[in-house]
Amino acid sequence: MRIAVVPAYNEEDSIGTVVRNLSKYVSMVIVIDDCSYDQTKDIAKASGAYVLSNSRNLGYESTLIRGLSIAISEGASAILTFDADGQHPYMLIDKMFGLIESDDSDIVVGTRRSLPRRTEKLFSLYTKIRYGVPDILCGMKCYSSEAISETGIRSEWDSVGSYIVIKALKLNFTVTPLHINVQNRYDGVSRFGISMRSELKIFNAFVRSLTL
Repeated sequence: MRIAVVPAYNEEDSIGTVVRNLSKYVSMVIVIDDCSYDQTKDIAKASGAYVLSNSRNLGYESTLIRGLSIAISEGASAILTFDADGQHPYMLIDKMFGLIESDDSDIVVGTRRSLPRRTEKLFSLYTKIRYGVPDILCGMKCYSSEAISETGIRSEWDSVGSYIVIKALKLNFTVTPLHINVQNRYDGVSRFGISMRSELKIFNAFVRSLTL
């Protein structure tokens, strides 16, 4: 069963469209609402998503971990992670799932043409050289349930997607990069953080990945 996991924080302007579009490709859309103070939760439910709300604001990574855990418990065979702001392309969803379902890949990683943060560029340059994965931090990824289960639904650093991918590579799972075109946000502001704090989180994840 195909399941999409969408962490969301104050995305009332886009979440309805995201859920409705994702529903064309998956059996279930799971939205984890990270204590939004707008109408994100209600709009996601009305649009057909299975919605759970965090009891307190946990941030993107912990919210994503919760969503992945629920997807596995719901019997997912493949899981797509997708941003709530609608920047990711829908037209490549079938291709991502197809690579998993045909056993040609265990994880498919979206590859953006440009990266917004210096630390993202550093981390991704490293993973491109070492692992052949040129955008380790892209939020649009598709995982087989086996890859998720074998690597563990957790992270030893504050970047669960990059942790799972690198751990999977070390366990000899197949990881496939796939170029994606990212749309601009309607307001140009990331809800989960563009700040020195987010740069430090990415840099810390990069440093910790060197010893995995």
